[in-house]
Formats: sequence, C-alpha cells, structure tokens
Amino acid sequence: MPCQNCSCPSCLALAGSQILPTELPLPPPELMTTNRPPTGFEVGRSRIVINSTEKRMSLLEAAMDDLAGEMDKIRRVVRMHRAAISPLRAFPPEILVAIFAEYIDMKNPWFALPPPVSPLSLMWICSRWRAIVMETPQFWTKISDSTPVLDSWINRSKELPLDLHFDLSSDDANPTLGALIPQAHRWEQVHFTLRSDSNSALSSVRGHLRSLKRLRISCLNITGVLDFCEEAPQLTDIQLEKVPNPLVMKLPWEQLQDCTLDGSMITLYTLQQAKNIQTFHLQMDGSRPPKTGYQRNWYLGRFAIRNSRL
Repeated sequence: MPCQNCSCPSCLALAGSQILPTELPLPPPELMTTNRPPTGFEVGRSRIVINSTEKRMSLLEAAMDDLAGEMDKIRRVVRMHRAAISPLRAFPPEILVAIFAEYIDMKNPWFALPPPVSPLSLMWICSRWRAIVMETPQFWTKISDSTPVLDSWINRSKELPLDLHFDLSSDDANPTLGALIPQAHRWEQVHFTLRSDSNSALSSVRGHLRSLKRLRISCLNITGVLDFCEEAPQLTDIQLEKVPNPLVMKLPWEQLQDCTLDGSMITLYTLQQAKNIQTFHLQMDGSRPPKTGYQRNWYLGRFAIRNSRL
C-alpha cells in the first residue's frame, strides 16, 4: 500500500498499478457492428463497467495532478540552481555595459527583440544591473519628449554629448527649455520642432553649441531670423523641414557637408554659401528625402532642377 498523502515516485508508481486495470472489458462485438438493442443483462454490465472505470479515471487524474505538481517543484528548483551558477553573474561590468548598449541602441541587425522605451527596462532586472545602468552615463544621453523626470536623466548623463528630440512648439515647452538650455554645450544631435517665437527662447544658447554636429529643425509660420545655431564650429549636417526659406536660418553654411532642404525653399544663395557640401537632398512636394543623394567629395559646382509643370 502507498503511504497516505505521499507523492514520492515509489508510492506514485504503486498507486498507479492499483488504479490502472490490466484489462478493460469491452461491449459484445455484435453491439459494435449492428444496431441491435442491448439486452437487460448487457445494459447492466455496461453500467457497472462505466461506473468502475470512471472511478479509476478520477484516481488516475488525481495521481497525474500530483505528478504535475511535483514536476513543477522540480523545475523551479532546477531553475533556481541554474540561476545561482549562471555565467552571467561572473560577467565584468564592462561586458554588461557593452551588451546593454547594443540592446538600448538596437543598431545591431542580429537583435530580434523590439527596442525598449528607455534604460529603465534594464533597471528592473536586479540590483546589480540597476547599479550598472545608473552609473553608466552613455545610457542617459538620448532624451526626448517621452523621457520621464528630465532633470534626473540629464544628471545621469554626466558631461557626455546629448541627442535631443523635442517638440518645442507647444505653450508648455518653457520648463523643458529651462532644463535643456544650461546643457547647450553638450548638444550634439538636435531635432527640434519650433514655433514662430522660439528664437527668443533659444537666443541664450548662441555661442555655446560647441558640440553640435547634427541639426534637424521643423518650423511653421516662422517670423524673424533663427540665429541660435549660427556659431556651431562642429555642425556639418542639417535638415530643415517646413521652413519657408533657408535665409531665415543663420547657419555656418560654409562648413556644412550634408544638407536636406524642402524643395520650396531652395535658393542659389544657399548653394553658393555651402562650399564644402558633399551630400545634398532636395525634398519635393513634402516627400521624404531619397535614400541616396547627390554625392561628391568636392565642391558642388552646379546643381540644376527642372520641373516639367513650369
């Protein structure tokens, strides 16, 4: 007899031998091959078999549930031991930082996982990962409208260059600008959507954009001149969208190498000033820039556009 309420393998095997019948009685073959009605004796015999078999099935299902529960316990214990001796625990912080950087940036085509929203997703794993992520400034350099607790994000990035993506065209953009402007010397890549009076708010960054390399500006109904990025010694790549005329943007045109403009605002003055241009994209009718632009490794001496509708 198996022990009462015992789920050890020996007792479960003994219980199974008592539950499983060696041979199940079948109905008479004639009843299975014809439509003859069963006799009273055959009906009674089948009911007895049904009742006894259902009881055995209940016992067997209970034993299977016990076995499944025992298997779950065993799996949990195995997972815990595997986690305890995981090689990942011995990874140096430098290796983990490299892995985390690939995961956050998602620039490696071999990754099939969807990009996370922020480094916060890594901080939820364990205390060690949280400490590494918190102490690595490079994970906090990409800042956008969706960034929670902007000041903390900026502080964690230390003094590294910043990649900024913000819509500053709303009325509640002043707190955002108040946090970003003191870090103007760290702006490296900037994508701003501006409004007509944004120049006055951004005027204080003029002369402090010593790290700015890439600029993308979208602006409607602009009034006056945007000159906040006129002094940016490292700026070589610009993209202007929905800007009615490039002349409203005071830029270091002579040092630009990559330029994307809307087709409605192309001027001879722009090309004359951009003497070091290597890649020029012209967006026509609001379309996206082509995948390949006009590329040369020397001064773009001539650029002609013909429109058959004119």
